[in-house]
Amino acid sequence: MKRIVDTMPCESAADDPKEIWEDPSHIDGNETLAVYDLYKMDSVMSKLGELGSELLGILNNRNTDAKAKAAFDKLMQATAKLDYICGERRGQVKISISGAKIKLSKYSYVYNGKVRKPSVKTIGGKYLKKGSDYTVKYSVSSPKNVGRYTVTVTGIGKYKGTAKSSFRILPKGTSLRKLSKARKAVKVVWKKQSAKMAKSRISGYQIQLATNSKFTKNKKTVTVKGYKKTSRKITKLKGGKKYYVKIRTYKIVGGKKYYSPWSKAKTVRTKK
Repeated sequence: MKRIVDTMPCESAADDPKEIWEDPSHIDGNETLAVYDLYKMDSVMSKLGELGSELLGILNNRNTDAKAKAAFDKLMQATAKLDYICGERRGQVKISISGAKIKLSKYSYVYNGKVRKPSVKTIGGKYLKKGSDYTVKYSVSSPKNVGRYTVTVTGIGKYKGTAKSSFRILPKGTSLRKLSKARKAVKVVWKKQSAKMAKSRISGYQIQLATNSKFTKNKKTVTVKGYKKTSRKITKLKGGKKYYVKIRTYKIVGGKKYYSPWSKAKTVRTKK
């Protein structure tokens, strides 16, 4: 029958279970432990204790000889020593957050000229404390311009490793001022941008037209380059049709287009 000490899950990598059996006092708490799951150790030691009590009762009831009792005492000493070591090491083991999903307070902002920094809500689904469990670093110290930014979380204290998430700052949108009908065409006029929304903030505009409010029928999309533009005549539409029109701005950063939210839609009917 396999002895209990041969299957203990928290044994020293440098110790032979047989040596532990012969002399449990030499187990060194500073040695590297081959710990498979320290968080199961409490239940493991509890079961060992229960088993030990049960065995003690059997030995006492049968009035077993001193040699058997001495062997049992060694087993209990080894168990107690291992429990102590594992207890010490349990407090030293760090929990890794590497690759954990980071939930931010917000993932998208609209440019307003101010620094935007979302806070970290959860890490791997857990609520941890900033400053004692983790630190936060943003890819740019003061993110306020249009673009995508990375948030890096680094574990400290009883946590280790890093995890990342990201958020965007989108360009500020605009609104439609006037829609003028023409023969199979529509002239679209939108609000002029302020000096704060100069070329560094907006690269151009995108206009979308369709014959239904969900913008799925006869949809047409037109891109207008240049932030100074305020109007565009859109041709080759269906005559005598009611069109829904909306507009948004865009900004190109690092070869990628970032779009503002769409404006409120307006309607116009083209001439036949």
